[in-house]
Amino acid sequence: MALLQVSYGQNILPDTGFVGLGTTSPVSLLHISSTAAFPLTISTTATTNPTVGFNFMNGNSMPMASIKAYYANGVGSGSSSNQILSLAVPYTNASVNIGNGSVGINTAVPISTLSNIPNTYSGSLGDANGLGIGNSSFTWLNNSGGYAAIFTNSQTGAYTGGLLVKTNSIDPASYITRLESGGFARLAVRSDGYVGIGTASPQANLHLMGTLLSSGPYGNLDPNNPANTLAFLSNSGQMLIGWNRSSGVGETDFIANPGAGTTGGFAFYNHPNTGPETQLMYIMGSGNVLIGKNTQGNSSYLLDVNGTIRGNGVVVNTTGADFVFEPSYHLHSLTYLAKYVGKNHHLPEVESAKQMQTDGLNVGENQTKLLQKVEELTLYLIEKDNEIKKEQQVNQAQQAQINQLREQLNAIAKSLNKSK
Repeated sequence: MALLQVSYGQNILPDTGFVGLGTTSPVSLLHISSTAAFPLTISTTATTNPTVGFNFMNGNSMPMASIKAYYANGVGSGSSSNQILSLAVPYTNASVNIGNGSVGINTAVPISTLSNIPNTYSGSLGDANGLGIGNSSFTWLNNSGGYAAIFTNSQTGAYTGGLLVKTNSIDPASYITRLESGGFARLAVRSDGYVGIGTASPQANLHLMGTLLSSGPYGNLDPNNPANTLAFLSNSGQMLIGWNRSSGVGETDFIANPGAGTTGGFAFYNHPNTGPETQLMYIMGSGNVLIGKNTQGNSSYLLDVNGTIRGNGVVVNTTGADFVFEPSYHLHSLTYLAKYVGKNHHLPEVESAKQMQTDGLNVGENQTKLLQKVEELTLYLIEKDNEIKKEQQVNQAQQAQINQLREQLNAIAKSLNKSK
């Protein structure tokens, strides 16, 4: 029997097999064109388990997918909270269900806004292996298991906004979040709280595999800002890194609180490939710096080095010793010095060798003392030079007298010889 083309108004049933509703130029087997909000309405007269939908079949009449609308409770009560729109793939148990403001993956009534765990889940939650995203008040995250939940708002704690990611893994090395690119780990957050940047195996609370760049106004610790009181560091045992605590210099600041410790400060260690680490330098909380040692017997030394220091120059503040040349300065006699040295075996006002070995040598004071002694030697030399000059004058006068007496004796001798 040949097909006939039937046309009525804007509807057409052509002999090509294309059916047009609201159009006389259908481009598919069923072409509906309308300005109405709902150009196609499919209804069912069933009141028990009402379901309306489509099945997609292949050439062998095998179902490929289905779209259906139904009521979650089975009986249509007219309540929109029970209406479900489902997209399913037969034989795979895969489905996406939309309804009641939520999206369920493989479940019609999800536990949160987006989840593959039903809100009626009553089995071993450790076997759930599910994902929840959205606003939820369920508390089973405290149980054992290997699943995660992501919320935009949690009703069970102090979280009132933002994004909350939870995991309930019993393995502390499992990941809450792990981001990778190019086959490399970029960010890893483990269940034990360790965070790795550039590494998937963090060995500390924050493990950075790479460089660190910190800047910006939020790192400015200028004390003129009332927000920078840093009172929160008291008794905390915490460390803060920022800049410009000096209010203008712009330096990098390391601020630490000793917590329950006694001294505080900063220590630098070297950990060799074999053997334990060695402390290289210790900046104590008092400001004293220890190099090559970790304890100090005399806290008056701001820099305490257990070793040899070498440099191209050392500048030491000193008062000098010009007071030696003041007229009021008392210069010991050489006789006094001879007795003092013979008794004490060191110069007056200079520390003994035993005292230097015990307390060390104050370079600034010692330089002043050495300069004082050099200037005293200068005065002694000037004094002795004056004495020598006086002796020379006396010797010259005496030599003149001797020469005069010689001349007189020679004259007497000549006169006696003539008289003979």
